[in-house]
Amino acid sequence: MAWGKGPAAGVDDLCKRLESNDAKLTSLTILKHRKFDAAEAGKLCKSLAANTVLTELYASSHALSPDSVKEFASLLSSNSTLRSLCIGDSNLGDAGLTQLSQGLGVTCSLQTLDLEHKGITGKGMPPLSDALQHNTALSSLSLSRNPLGNDGISALAASGSSWLSLKTLDLSSCEAGPQGVASLASSTGPCCLVSLNLRGNSLGPEAGPHLAALLTRNTGLTELQLQGCELGDQGVRALAQGLPGHSCIRILELSKCGAGEQAGFALAEALHSNTSLRHLNLAGSRDLSPAAVQRLAEAVTAQHEEGARAQGAAHAQPLGLTHLDVSEAKLHGEAGISALSALLIAPLHSLCLLGCVGLGDAGAVRLAELLRRAPDAGSGAGGVWLRELSVSGCSMSLSGGLAHVFAALQDEQTAASLQVLECGANPACKEDGMEDAVRQLRETRPDLHVHWNVADDGQEGPGRGPM
Repeated sequence: MAWGKGPAAGVDDLCKRLESNDAKLTSLTILKHRKFDAAEAGKLCKSLAANTVLTELYASSHALSPDSVKEFASLLSSNSTLRSLCIGDSNLGDAGLTQLSQGLGVTCSLQTLDLEHKGITGKGMPPLSDALQHNTALSSLSLSRNPLGNDGISALAASGSSWLSLKTLDLSSCEAGPQGVASLASSTGPCCLVSLNLRGNSLGPEAGPHLAALLTRNTGLTELQLQGCELGDQGVRALAQGLPGHSCIRILELSKCGAGEQAGFALAEALHSNTSLRHLNLAGSRDLSPAAVQRLAEAVTAQHEEGARAQGAAHAQPLGLTHLDVSEAKLHGEAGISALSALLIAPLHSLCLLGCVGLGDAGAVRLAELLRRAPDAGSGAGGVWLRELSVSGCSMSLSGGLAHVFAALQDEQTAASLQVLECGANPACKEDGMEDAVRQLRETRPDLHVHWNVADDGQEGPGRGPM
């Protein structure tokens, strides 16, 4: 990739390389220190007109006039090799998008268009929507961090029935509400979507039924991002109704959505009729009760057992959910320990318990007992499939808690598949013997990555967060 380094004299040097079809110049980023006014943008577009090598162009953070954007629109109609484009800054606005849409409607090569944080409002959506009706190449579109509002999303979805190639749509932090989701759900277009990102929108509980309808209509959707959408217990429970029978959804991100006990029960029930979901993130669900977590764990185990019976044999790999994040869930007391037991029995590859402060030393002792169990490939007992485990921030001391876990893991046959153990942000990390205990474990299990402080393999710090 060429980063466009050099004096602030414009892009003449880059244009020469483009005009010569420099085989090494396949990706170009025009950094902010470059002079990139209307004249320079015109030169670049002219050089690209006959170029057959460059596939990626990034000229974000540069203000572009409507005339300059028109040059890029013209470029899209003539260049047949450009695959990815990101231009303009937060001043691009609706006028700039209107100009760009003229080229978007006729391009036969552009596959990725990044319009994040370009100052676009709902008024800019009609021309974009019209362009998408004629575009046969674009597969990924980001409109993240633009104040589109419900009206803008509705205008975008209006052309949904004619979306021919769009697979990935990013509408995160676009000021969407329940009405915007309803528009997406009622449009026939999103049926072609594979990934939809709605994170950071205050959707509220009312959006739950619309999200369920969206799942029902979008039978090819594999990823749905809803972090921080304030769905609440009611909204997540309603969304869960769209999961049974969905054969493609693999990733469902519901962190910081306010899921509670009833939502947990509904998701667990949905898992009995859904075998495609692999990643479920419920991090930050502080009202998620031990009973709900246990029900989820038991549903995962049932998924595997039912799948194995249907296929007539025990399987070497889990059949169903493999990654579960219940960070900050209310795993307190005996009920919390019982839920932990169910989680360790479930055939999971990744389990994140970050910030489950109620587990404490009793949870660590129980964890050690479960890890020591003889591996049982039929049930997952003993963490036979577990590859990543986070118990960071779980109020575990060293001598009374984590020392038991470390002792269990000293046996290389214990949780033999475990590759990552996160245990930072616990009281143990402040104890004098922690460093030696971790060192001894690393010596015994060199393939096990133990993260407990800021110096661990360049990681961000104790308890890096959801895995």
